[in-house]
Amino acid sequence: MNERRPAGRRITLLNVPRHFIGSRYGLGYQMPLGLVSIGGPLVDADFEVDLVDADVRGLSHADVIRELKTRDTGIAMLSHPASTAGYPAVEALSRRIRAELPEIVQVYGGVFPTFAYREIMRRAPQIDYIVRGEGEVTAVELADCLRKGGDLSTVKSLVWRGDDSEAVINELRDPIDDLDAHRFGWELVDWDLYHLFGSGPFAGVQFSRGCVYRCSYCGQWGFWRRYRHRTIKNFVDNLVELRDTYGVRHIFPADEHFCVDRRTTEALFQEIISRDIGIPLYINTTVKDVLRDRDLMPMYKQAGVAFAALGIESDSPEVQRKINKDNALSESTTAVGLLRRSGIVALIHMMYGLENETPKTVLRKARSMIKIDADFVNMEYITPHFWTRLGRSVEPADIIQMDQGKWSYRNQVIRVPSMSPTALFWWVKLTELFIHLRPKVLFRAWLNPDRVIRHFRRRGLWRAFKVWRAEIAEFYFDTTFSKPAERAPSDFLLLVLNRRRDP
Repeated sequence: MNERRPAGRRITLLNVPRHFIGSRYGLGYQMPLGLVSIGGPLVDADFEVDLVDADVRGLSHADVIRELKTRDTGIAMLSHPASTAGYPAVEALSRRIRAELPEIVQVYGGVFPTFAYREIMRRAPQIDYIVRGEGEVTAVELADCLRKGGDLSTVKSLVWRGDDSEAVINELRDPIDDLDAHRFGWELVDWDLYHLFGSGPFAGVQFSRGCVYRCSYCGQWGFWRRYRHRTIKNFVDNLVELRDTYGVRHIFPADEHFCVDRRTTEALFQEIISRDIGIPLYINTTVKDVLRDRDLMPMYKQAGVAFAALGIESDSPEVQRKINKDNALSESTTAVGLLRRSGIVALIHMMYGLENETPKTVLRKARSMIKIDADFVNMEYITPHFWTRLGRSVEPADIIQMDQGKWSYRNQVIRVPSMSPTALFWWVKLTELFIHLRPKVLFRAWLNPDRVIRHFRRRGLWRAFKVWRAEIAEFYFDTTFSKPAERAPSDFLLLVLNRRRDP
C-alpha cells in the first residue's frame, strides 16, 4: 500500500490564493465555509488544526510555504472558492508545496475534485488524496488513518494512490443525515479578514444543503445529492454564537435555496424573531418562493432579511424551459416588487449565451431588466461545468476561453455565433452601467430610511462600479480568446468531450 504518513503534527486547512476580481473589488472575500465545516469535526477529534486563508490575505506561494513551515504542518487540506475556475490555483500551489516541503501530505476537496478526481490523480501526482462530496466524516477518518496507520480502503468517499500509484476509488459515502452532529469550527477563523463592502465582520453559515431544482447549468444539486437542513434551533444557535462570541454583524446563509419549504421558513423566522437575533441576513431564494410567501414578507423583514438574490437567468420562455426554469417575466417582476416594497434589497442573475446573442437579444434583456426593476443585476456568461447537463452538451470547438481560471461565470467561455467576444462584452458592460445608474436606483440608494439597506445599496453600487472597471482592464490586458485554427483539445477540454456522468 502506497501510504504517505505525515511528518508534522498539525493539520492546516488551506484556502488557496485565487484573487477573483469579484471578491477583491466587489462583495468582499467570503470565509472558506467548506474548510470551516471540516475544521470543527477535526478539532473535536483531538487534531491540532489551523486555518490559513491565503486568498483573502493575498499570500504568495512563498508566503504559504513559510506559513506551513511555521505551523509544523503534517497534512495540508486544500480547497478553493468557485469550482472549475479554482483548480489551476490548487495545481500550481500544490506543486510548489511538494517541491519545497515534500513531507507534507496533501488532501484536496470541494466541488471540482468531487467530479474530476480521475483526471486530477493522473495530472497532479503531488495530490495524495481527494475527498469527494461532504468532508466532515471523511476528513476525520482519513486523518485518523494517517495518524494511526489504518486501512485507507475503509474510508468512504476517498480517492488515493495504491502501490502502483494508480488511483483507488473508494465507495461513495451517503449524504449526512444529521447535519447538527458536525459543528462549524468558528474558533479557527480570523474574523478581522472578512468584511461586507468594508463593513463587518460577516460570516457564511449553512442552514441547508442541496436544492430541489435541477437547472441544466448548475451542478450543486449533484454535489450535495439531496436536500437536507439543520434543525432550526441549531442554526439559530450558530447565529447567536457568531453574534455574541465573534462579533459578526452580517450573515450570508450559504444555501442554494434558503426558503424551500414554507412551513420550515416560517418556523425558522419565528425563532430568529423570538430570540431577537438582530443580524441582517443576505439570502438566495427563488421567484416562486417569494410569490408563495408574499404574506410572510413582513416576517422576512422582521427576521432580518436585508437582501435576496433571485436566479432569473433569462427573460425568454423558450430558454427558461431549456434550462429547467419556469419563471415568467411577470412573475419575476412581481417577486422583485414584493421584496422592494418590504424594504429588502433585490438582486437578479441574468445569463448571457443561453441563446445566440445578438444586439436584439441583449436589448430585449435590458428592457426586461428595466421592467423587473431590481436594485442590482449580476450579469453572467454560461460556464460549461462538465458534470452538468449543459456542460455535456457543449462542443469543444465552441470553447473560446482556454484559461480554466477564467471559467467563472464572469468571463466568456463559449463563442456566440452572431457576435464577437468584444462586441458581446461591451453590450453587456454598457447594459450593466445603464441598469445600475438609472435615476430610480440612485434615488433608492440615497434616500432609503433604513440605515442598513441604505448602506448596502450605496456601497453595493460603488463596489459594482469597481468590479465593472476592473473587468474592463482584465478583458483588454489579461484575456485571450482562441481562434478556431488554434483550438486543441486540452486536458480540461477532454473532460467536456468525455461527457462523463459520474455521481
